[in-house]
Amino acid sequence: MESWGLEKMDNEQQVRPLRHSSDLNCDFSNPDKCKWRNLRLPGFDTLDFHLFRKEDYTEFPMIQVRPGPSRVRVGDQLILVGDKKKQEQSAILISYPIKCQNTTGKLTFTFWLYNGARLEVIILEQRDDGKSLHILPEKPHIDCGTVQINTECTALIPSFDHPFHIGLKAYDMRNVEGSFVLIDNLFYEAEFCRVSIDFGPDFHSEKLISNATKGELVDKPSSLSCNEFDENCKWRNMGFGEYGIWRKAMGILSPTMLFNETGTDIQPNLPAAFLYIEEQIIYSSHISSKDLHDSSTFEVNDATKSFRMLASDPIKCPGSTNIILQFRIWSTKGIQLNLCLFERHSMQQLEGQCKQVPLGTSPAIVQQQFLTPSDTTEFMFVFLVQNVNKDFDNFVLLDDIEMVTDKYSSNCGDSSDMINKGWLSDKGIFTTPMLNTLLNRPIHYSKDLTCDFSKRALNCQWSNLEKLTDGMAQWEIGILSSARNLKINENSLIPVGDIALTRLDSHNKSAVLVSEGILCTLPSQNNINGNSGTLSFRTWTNGNGIQFGVCIIRADSFEVLECQNVGGNNGEDGDEILVEVPHLDEPIRFALRAETIGENGGGIIAIDDLKFQGEICSSKHNIAFAAKNSNLRNGNGFNHKGERIISDRQQNGIEYNNIEQIKTIPDENVCRLLSCNFDHDGNMCLYTSIRIASSISMFRSYNNSAFTVLFTRSRVAILESPIFNLNTQARLHFDYFVSKGPAKLHICQDSIINDLSSCFVISTEGETFGWKHDFIEVLPTDKKLYLIARLDGKGKANVQIDNLELTDVMDNRIC
Repeated sequence: MESWGLEKMDNEQQVRPLRHSSDLNCDFSNPDKCKWRNLRLPGFDTLDFHLFRKEDYTEFPMIQVRPGPSRVRVGDQLILVGDKKKQEQSAILISYPIKCQNTTGKLTFTFWLYNGARLEVIILEQRDDGKSLHILPEKPHIDCGTVQINTECTALIPSFDHPFHIGLKAYDMRNVEGSFVLIDNLFYEAEFCRVSIDFGPDFHSEKLISNATKGELVDKPSSLSCNEFDENCKWRNMGFGEYGIWRKAMGILSPTMLFNETGTDIQPNLPAAFLYIEEQIIYSSHISSKDLHDSSTFEVNDATKSFRMLASDPIKCPGSTNIILQFRIWSTKGIQLNLCLFERHSMQQLEGQCKQVPLGTSPAIVQQQFLTPSDTTEFMFVFLVQNVNKDFDNFVLLDDIEMVTDKYSSNCGDSSDMINKGWLSDKGIFTTPMLNTLLNRPIHYSKDLTCDFSKRALNCQWSNLEKLTDGMAQWEIGILSSARNLKINENSLIPVGDIALTRLDSHNKSAVLVSEGILCTLPSQNNINGNSGTLSFRTWTNGNGIQFGVCIIRADSFEVLECQNVGGNNGEDGDEILVEVPHLDEPIRFALRAETIGENGGGIIAIDDLKFQGEICSSKHNIAFAAKNSNLRNGNGFNHKGERIISDRQQNGIEYNNIEQIKTIPDENVCRLLSCNFDHDGNMCLYTSIRIASSISMFRSYNNSAFTVLFTRSRVAILESPIFNLNTQARLHFDYFVSKGPAKLHICQDSIINDLSSCFVISTEGETFGWKHDFIEVLPTDKKLYLIARLDGKGKANVQIDNLELTDVMDNRIC
């Protein structure tokens, strides 16, 4: 065994009153986070506990070292105190202070005694306004069961209406041959008194729900006005933070609390935007563009997590010089709140466009004025908490938000240029990423290639390339802001619904939209030229020097077989384009390629109503087609290019005389649903665990795993997956660990054919003495999985599950 000190755990500067009983849970795997410390006041004890790590497989002698388990796994950390002196030695481990406790608490822990050493639970009371500690004479009884071998113990802590500490005192260590006490796995369950701000019985908060999106431009400044914070509000949470999130405040605030916390007795007219921040949270002021680019994964830095920001929908102000946002604010003392402008696409703070909100005039109307960004810049207003008083709870209330318009900002959101420039412009349309990706899903029928790009193309068999090289752009989903059926001229109509579009903002730029693989195309009896069918779609362009083509490429290597230019800036917008597809006896894909030509080329091109009418080889038939040269018939309009659709997709060593059948890859979305590593305590991903009859054990996220404790009166715990819909067979891998007692692990598949139709026993060996790995085959008929832990025999057992990951049948990662 190896030992070292507990300097960070014993740092008295970090000691603060506990908010939740679970804060006292500690298995010493990360002692810096434990809310326990050595008591270092004169006259209480003589020794300190030290941290030890088990480094070998030696078991403790069951009779001499007990009542804890004789087997401790290698790598486990616990604390130890001991000595070889004849004089009696003692050591006290004390909890962080508890302000008060409403119910009887239950302390569960494991300990070992050797050579006459003893352990007792004590309660220490704060006296003289917290300046001194006093050990109460009443000592809670430690219950280790009838047989005090290989067991854990409990002690009941009575309720208190004043501050106190829980202590573990090791004593009677006075054997010259050596005596010691070991402690591990501290867990505490109780209901502490409320330590947060009391807003009064007439106040509550609920989830902030609005129709704000991640990209829709507002058409007028008044759209950003918000005082009810209902579904019509254009403000939303942005970023990621586990400690604070903007909510909707409802009801009436306690007048006494309002005056004590904010310094004013003027009540806000709720509802309002509300952010509550617990104490002990330190925030960094550094925010990078990478942190903000994806608002669903916003992090301030690696050390701390920030609370979320309150952001508006984007707006643009052409021809304006100044913009003003006004609002009312109520907040606790010590908060620093900034109002900033962020660029819509890069999610970067605009230089010099961030101002601290003055809190001294609260709750009078606050006006913040900014210089207007450039005419083409689309920006958002963002409220960002920069600093808080970490010694107390904090809150912010925002209400009566309004964008003020005057002669300098009258053009904000003006949509008149949408008609002048046409609907296909940044003003007339907003974009959002496609949700689909290339998964090699089977193409059974030609109708599977139909796509109207609704639901962000989620159900389409078309997608962007997985990797883009320099000079390539993404296809996105375009949604019209207004005037969906406005007729531009006699031959051109604005499309109805969602479309696919790409922005080619410079010369030598291109974008490629690729279909899923097709085993082959068959001659159509309805086509007089013997071709397989017709690919049709509509296009619209806004720009110059844009060329659009339809290509047929090899499914595996992405090598271009044939291409046909079908226009771009040529022809009328909205015209239906028809492309004849020849008979091909090898696996292929369709590729739609837009590219700029000339030095001044660039603009926007959109497509919609993709259809293929013809005959294809169904992927349902398990047939491998050999690649061979196609007999291209005259009149189909294709010409041979002899190139690859993109160079970095070339696969070395492919022999086209023996192309393998296209293999179906499991759905990446299902992979995201079922994969979980439980890295954040309290976060179970999308898995759930509920109590069942005659058992109270449940899985919970603890110590970077899904963890449960089984005992005689609570023998079963179930970990339940979310509902999923898998497109092909896959494997769910996982790690498991059974300790401190025998337990069996089962996995059950709840299929659409029979509920819980098949269950498999994963582990029957009882304790595993370390982490084990296994997997289960998941079928397309399965819709839910259950991992069931069951106590085998008497006593207790701990069961941990970790690293759930979905792969294909060859154990390749999917997501």
